[in-house]
Amino acid sequence: MGKIIGFEIERAFKSREMLYSLLIGFSIVIAHFCWFTVPSYIENVSGTYKELSQQPMALYSHWIGGEYITVLSILFYWMLPILAVLPFGMSFYWDRKNGYIKNIVTRIEKKKYLLSKFIAVFLSAGTALVLPLLLNFMLTAGWLPALQPECSTGDYPIFANSMWSELFYTKPLLYVILFLVIDFILAGSFAIIALAAVYWLDNVFVVLLSPFLVYWIADTTIITYFGEILIQYNPRFLAMPSQPIVLEEKSVIIVVAILLIIPFSIYYRKGKKEDIL
Repeated sequence: MGKIIGFEIERAFKSREMLYSLLIGFSIVIAHFCWFTVPSYIENVSGTYKELSQQPMALYSHWIGGEYITVLSILFYWMLPILAVLPFGMSFYWDRKNGYIKNIVTRIEKKKYLLSKFIAVFLSAGTALVLPLLLNFMLTAGWLPALQPECSTGDYPIFANSMWSELFYTKPLLYVILFLVIDFILAGSFAIIALAAVYWLDNVFVVLLSPFLVYWIADTTIITYFGEILIQYNPRFLAMPSQPIVLEEKSVIIVVAILLIIPFSIYYRKGKKEDIL
């Protein structure tokens, strides 16, 4: 089991698609740093916003996950399912098409292949999303001080009733780490949707876009038809550490459970039954 898992993970992390996903993600976060963080800092130190009562510009309000008003921040989180599925989410589709699966299951159990594929897709998806976020965080940390957030300044979007607000204002780095874990899991969960979609979709581009379609439908449906009733369950908002809407832990747990369990169950159960495997 260990060998096939290692082999699939190696395939995922050495693929050209992983490189493409990282290039897209890195491009967005570097552009955010160059066009938002640096100019804002220069404007700030020039004296435009110098007030004794105002806290200087700081890391936790100006990295890409700390705000939700710039185009690039919005774009990055809209790209979440694409960045997630691109590295290795299509490998199951191609393995079925080129006969790779028929050869591999003659040497190992079918369920071992399915589980190893799931693990590799999940890990590659989470990595492809989180690494750009980490890069932006480190770039911003090298430019702005990591000041302890102060609620009274009004510079931060986290309110008293926001999820983990006390943690944000006492241990902000731990807060960021926890949200990166959430983002990792969300990315992995959306990538698994492509594994399940393979059984019904025979077009590679439609399979590639299936996680984004689920993401987009969930976002627009919740906002358009359910408003405040289900807004906490919008996966796009759940991924943003800046919390555009006030979140609750239960909403994170429920959405992650649905996104992870349902696609995996479909993928694994049908995979064990299908003769093509």
